[in-house]
Amino acid sequence: MTLTSGNKKIEVEGTITNLFLHTYRIKFEGKIIETHNCSSWDLLGDYDLEVESFESEVSIYKNKGDYIVGQMTKELTTKIVELDELHLTLINLLEIGSEIVQNNNSSYRGLSSLNLEGWNIEVIKINDYKTVFEELKEYGGFACTHNVKINRMDYKCFNYDEVSPILKKFYSYLSFLCGRRIYPSSYKGIKNGDTDFKRYEPRLIDPWSPSMTWYPQLDREIYEHLFIEFYTIWKDTIWKQSKNVILGTYIECFSQVTLENRITSIQVALEMIARIYLVEYKEDLSNRKFKDKNIKERIRITCSNMMIPLETPEQYLRKNAEKFSEPIDFFVDVRNSIVHSKRKIDLSHDNLKHAYNIGLWFLELWLLRIFKYEGKYKNRLSDSVWEGDAANGGCYYTVPWKY
Repeated sequence: MTLTSGNKKIEVEGTITNLFLHTYRIKFEGKIIETHNCSSWDLLGDYDLEVESFESEVSIYKNKGDYIVGQMTKELTTKIVELDELHLTLINLLEIGSEIVQNNNSSYRGLSSLNLEGWNIEVIKINDYKTVFEELKEYGGFACTHNVKINRMDYKCFNYDEVSPILKKFYSYLSFLCGRRIYPSSYKGIKNGDTDFKRYEPRLIDPWSPSMTWYPQLDREIYEHLFIEFYTIWKDTIWKQSKNVILGTYIECFSQVTLENRITSIQVALEMIARIYLVEYKEDLSNRKFKDKNIKERIRITCSNMMIPLETPEQYLRKNAEKFSEPIDFFVDVRNSIVHSKRKIDLSHDNLKHAYNIGLWFLELWLLRIFKYEGKYKNRLSDSVWEGDAANGGCYYTVPWKY
């Protein structure tokens, strides 16, 4: 391997490892064979990397004698070439895939298909997903769960740069389903049956955690219509500048930060969505009239315009916090008690938990409404936590605007 930085050049014999431990990273380590214009005390820093047909950038952060260690700061990739198909391997995806997969002499449910703007994306659950899933539940961490195949619907050739915009939305969409950052560990490009392209990206992939999102897991659907609307809305200039904050806030709702932080972030996302939805997207309020409303009024108007009744959070609050009955007031007052010294509501763990659940219920339904979703969702305010339809006593409800 050859490392270069300005006039410095280092020849190294070593390894590059796609490494999954506490976090995901691409590790570099090796023994220095030869150096040009640098000494042993001048080895640390950033370098361009060339190894066989791959190129990347690496940060060297440790050396001991002629042994150096670093990690990739940019994708490790071969040259961009024309392809027939692009294959990739996803890490830590939910059990998605309701169609039949034929695998040699066996068959199982594990295939999902998406078609968008001339592209076909097939998501295929690995054959031993059940074993991998049980290990993830027991130990956490990382595992390859699905293989993905992408090609043009007209079967014309393409390159990675052409499909990259679709892939970015695809990963965001999968993160929205799972409540954690979903990315691939590797790419492989096929041309005339041969592997002509390889790529590894140092992405921030989240370790496995139980899924507590809106996604009804028993159906194992990928919801093509929802993906199309998700893709379309996030491309809209009205939402484009705020989409990363809104989606990032939603994913952070399932991280290990405190309930106080999550509640505060949820209110920021709700205020952002309310302004964009009421003033710019639907044009139901002028900017001046919106500014004249307080946050409680903004949330209430948004729920009304989205056809989201408040009976569900009201019943939840009456049952779990007997002193309170108005969910919007309760959520905002808890948030204000977190950020201001004067407390309107005692910040007990139960009150924080109830405010978090109510705020997240709003956020999930608002997003699903924006994406024009009309299916079932996992209702976190349900009396039952059983994974099944509400008609049978479970927590899967049809979205309220569908009625």
